Amino acid sequence: MSSYYPFYYAMLISTLIPIIIGIIGFRRLGPELKILWGLLVISVLVDLYTFRRSTVYGVNSQSAHFFYILIEYCVYAFVFSFWQDKRLIKNMFRYSMIFIVLIGTLRFSSINNAGNFESFFASLTSVLFVIISAYTLFALQLGDFGSIYKNFRFWISAGLLLYAAGSIGFLAFINIHRSTTVWIANVIVNIISYFLYGTGFIFNIREKARNTALPSKNIA
Repeated sequence: MSSYYPFYYAMLISTLIPIIIGIIGFRRLGPELKILWGLLVISVLVDLYTFRRSTVYGVNSQSAHFFYILIEYCVYAFVFSFWQDKRLIKNMFRYSMIFIVLIGTLRFSSINNAGNFESFFASLTSVLFVIISAYTLFALQLGDFGSIYKNFRFWISAGLLLYAAGSIGFLAFINIHRSTTVWIANVIVNIISYFLYGTGFIFNIREKARNTALPSKNIA
């Protein structure tokens, strides 16, 4: 188990990158990224809580993971719905939150093996994350937003897509072959995702600063 610690700590440190960037430029962050920043803070707290419970007390906190996955999906679906131009897509993202809450609550209250349910639920939300982030990237590519690489939504969407795809791969392979390599590969993917989030935060802060610095036009 001790061989996992360096990679686990590296992932925690990488999570702090967008959090620290968000703290420094919090006043200039857009409202949706402030919500996402709050989710990242919660994720660190949940990770520390479950890590302590498993290492000190030898207890798996399946319920804490389940509720975090539920909150995580609702936050991402809500935030990404703001970035959609088509009302149909915007509503689909928001209504999907109701679907996830209902199916999660019903299944969690009726299933005996919480570990298997957590794996199923994480796989379901990860697939939906791939759809949400991939569509957003596609819409950005088609839209007239200038350089897509200067758009903070590109970096956040790319980060979520990578994170979700990595989670799907991890959940698929870990059930077939439980090895340190699979876990480390997933950690590396998560670290890259957090760097992408941090980049998105920087571009959002720069965009807000640039808009604030623009001189107002006085009408004579």
